[in-house]
Amino acid sequence: MAENERVPVDFHQAMFRIASIAFVTAATVDVGTSFIGAPNLNVMPILVVGILSYVGAVVSWFFPWHRLPVERFLVVIVLPGLALLGFMLMYTGGIHSHILPIFIAPAVFMAAAYGFRAGAAIAIFTAATAALPLFLEGWDAYYFRMLIVLSGATMLSAYIPAQVRQALLREYERRRQEQEQSYVATIGALAAALDAKDRYTEAHSRETAELAVNVGRRLGLAGEQLRLVEYGALLHDIGKIRIPAYTPMASDRAYRQALPLADIVAEFGRGSGQQFDPRVVEVMLQLIEQDRPHISAQAQASGQPAPESAVSGPRSWAQHMQTIEGLGQQLARTTSTEDICDLIGETVASLVPHDQCRVLLMSDDRARLDIIYMKGTDRAEYRAVTAENASVRLGEGIAGWVAESRRGVVLGDTEHHPKAAHVDGTEVIDESMLAVPVAFEDEVLAVIVVLKLGLNQFSLDQLRLLTILANQAAVSMANARLIDRLASAASVDALTGLMNRGAFEDAVNKHLLRPQSWGTLLMFDVVNLRETNVAYGHRAGDAVLKRIANAIRSSIRADDLASRWIGDNFAILAPGIDSVQGEALARRVETALQSERISILWGAAEYHGDALTAQDLVVAALKSIGGNSDTAAA
Repeated sequence: MAENERVPVDFHQAMFRIASIAFVTAATVDVGTSFIGAPNLNVMPILVVGILSYVGAVVSWFFPWHRLPVERFLVVIVLPGLALLGFMLMYTGGIHSHILPIFIAPAVFMAAAYGFRAGAAIAIFTAATAALPLFLEGWDAYYFRMLIVLSGATMLSAYIPAQVRQALLREYERRRQEQEQSYVATIGALAAALDAKDRYTEAHSRETAELAVNVGRRLGLAGEQLRLVEYGALLHDIGKIRIPAYTPMASDRAYRQALPLADIVAEFGRGSGQQFDPRVVEVMLQLIEQDRPHISAQAQASGQPAPESAVSGPRSWAQHMQTIEGLGQQLARTTSTEDICDLIGETVASLVPHDQCRVLLMSDDRARLDIIYMKGTDRAEYRAVTAENASVRLGEGIAGWVAESRRGVVLGDTEHHPKAAHVDGTEVIDESMLAVPVAFEDEVLAVIVVLKLGLNQFSLDQLRLLTILANQAAVSMANARLIDRLASAASVDALTGLMNRGAFEDAVNKHLLRPQSWGTLLMFDVVNLRETNVAYGHRAGDAVLKRIANAIRSSIRADDLASRWIGDNFAILAPGIDSVQGEALARRVETALQSERISILWGAAEYHGDALTAQDLVVAALKSIGGNSDTAAA
């Protein structure tokens, strides 16, 4: 077993209970078969072996083996078991013994408990034990052939449980690591909650943990001991009363400036041997003198200096928190979704080094993420990226995946990530990415994406910073989306999606106030809609109105205005066209409805800058209905 291999206690207990069953089985088989065809049987050896086997079974089952060092298992279980098997082999006939297959059991046990190497080693000892009759009783070719078969079967029997063991241990280690990561995340969240009491203590626990890990390494700690030091440092604020710490003394606070280095060193000196272990103080002072309190644990492990983080030290975090606080004040005064996205993008661009920053807004149907903000450093690698080709569907690409999973990510190699979707027209490049969702009450509103050329350009601190910013912006964006929806509901007909009467009338009146405005207003009346409602129900009538609205939408220009005026009346304002062109527009609508078997009548009113109102034009157009229209197919 590897020295650092972790094996659950219940795994060892299961192995030794298997050994207990093996003792019972071997003794039972030996005793039971010894009486078959043996009239002059010596009972005493059988009883001795049986008793010893059952004693071994009881000990194996009930003794707390997990408390013993691993290397003792071989002595207390396997070697006595081999000795019993050798004794059983000799008194049951030597080269004529019938118990040879039982010799497979020790190798299987060792392979399951310690792996294939241990099982193979015991298989060799087993073969040597089984070969004793050849030395004591003389050569026997048949028995030798049986030994060869036994050796092969033993090796195979050891290999199978060894592989099962490896699979179980890998699964155990995976789950243990997941549990440990969850534990660390819980500790980190609790530490962050303690740090969040004011901007001066932001990231204090994280930096203290890094410092504690560095001190622990200098003192020769490793593995589990180092992890315990890190956990303790993360939670050092819980129950802490007047214990001096380096990071608080070396950073500004609301009630004082950072202490001079000489005062900090003197404080540690006074506490040495009283509050602090002198060895820890000695190493801590060495780190302070070398100006290395913020070297990351990752850099220490690799032996290479870590690049300076863009978010480093309490002062930097305080500045970033002030920036985000300022963003919150600006967002509180902003009600436009587009303006909010611009504010988010500009703030992110000022906080995080980047080559391109994007904000993708979730569409109303929650099927797409469309680029609403994009800003970069004009690098050639990003010149082919546009708002059209960088927009994604929900679940597609990394941004779509982040929106779907509602979890932020920091990626060191974007192009080779399994969720990556390459932007058409761009080159394959080394690129890093930060991406976080802007979510409010489990609803993702947008995704913030930051890109930078090169591998591993972003840190978890920057992901955390971006997450704080996204959370700050989420409420304002949700309010803006709600305002947009309310405004849309106030101006849009719920059934057809066209402008309602009030919004259309306001828009027409504003248009008529423009100097030299001219054009044509068309009114449409649906034939026999009431009869359709009576005969087939209002759902059928609603379907007719929706089809007419779709026909109008497909026939008008981008500058034209369309409305469901009231009931079964529709209106179109077509600026800049005369009555002849207006008639052509009405005919297009009629043609679009022919395949739907819907009949309409229409009328038109042309205007040329007269002092008219929307109501005047509508009345004039309604008066002309019928005289200008052919009836569509019924």
